[in-house]
Amino acid sequence: MKKIIINVLVNSFFICLIMLGVLYREKVEYYYFKYLDINRKNITIDNNEYAKKEIVEGIKLTDDFVAKNKTHLINIYYTIINSGVQSFTFYCSVDYDDCLNDIGMLSKQNDELSIINDLVNPYNSFSSILTSYTEKGQVNLEIQKLYSNSEIKQIDYLVDNLIKTKLNSSDSNREKIKTIHDYLINNSRYDVNNKSTKNATAYGLLVDHLGTCNGYSDAFAIIMNHMGIENYKISNSKHVWNYVKLDNKWYHIDLTWDDPVTNDGKDYLKYYYFLLTDKELDKINDNKIDHYYEKDLYKVKD
Repeated sequence: MKKIIINVLVNSFFICLIMLGVLYREKVEYYYFKYLDINRKNITIDNNEYAKKEIVEGIKLTDDFVAKNKTHLINIYYTIINSGVQSFTFYCSVDYDDCLNDIGMLSKQNDELSIINDLVNPYNSFSSILTSYTEKGQVNLEIQKLYSNSEIKQIDYLVDNLIKTKLNSSDSNREKIKTIHDYLINNSRYDVNNKSTKNATAYGLLVDHLGTCNGYSDAFAIIMNHMGIENYKISNSKHVWNYVKLDNKWYHIDLTWDDPVTNDGKDYLKYYYFLLTDKELDKINDNKIDHYYEKDLYKVKD
């Protein structure tokens, strides 16, 4: 009987030690996350010269870098990418159980991140993002930029010269936009054979004079930024085009489709997609495929 009692006491002792260890670990984790939550205001970000103000209703800039939910997580990514930094660390809140899972999904499915690239200055857009995180909710981003500093310098030189030599100060913004539209189409071709390694960038369109829809839209967006005309890009899984603000109204413009690829090899300049309203685009929306987009995600702020 004594032996049984001793065994029970020993087992109870070890159970108590295990329980104390679990409680201690949970206590440490509790204060660890509470510390992060309390000190989240100490996490700041520095914007570079290309950072833009928020422009749509669905995605907002934030100064809180402890993610609370999926929407807040997207806002954090948007703020980081928009700022132009190449690396940044943020955290998951202790109350956001799906945080790491959502981050994992973001790293595999880039739909949301592609929309962010549409909204930021092309110079701050990314070609890839390396994401690493710990079980404690620390998330590290390493951002590979789409444009190098030397490419930006060369593009800016070409754009400044284009604005200086091709635009008249007395022209209206509509006339200036038309001039840029015509110049880009008349001086470039759609890169059907992937001859340019930069065909998805403004560098390919402005330097090599070859591009895909990404190159057309980036070149146009960069020029609009230099002209001080508010704009961003709109995309779906197949295509990307531009959205510009003119006389306090927003219009779609698609240089790619106004520069058609033809069987006879001749160059054509079209105005099928030149400054279309939302309703006008809906009316010719290519069977709801090529120019389909999630309107709620791109809805402009009032």
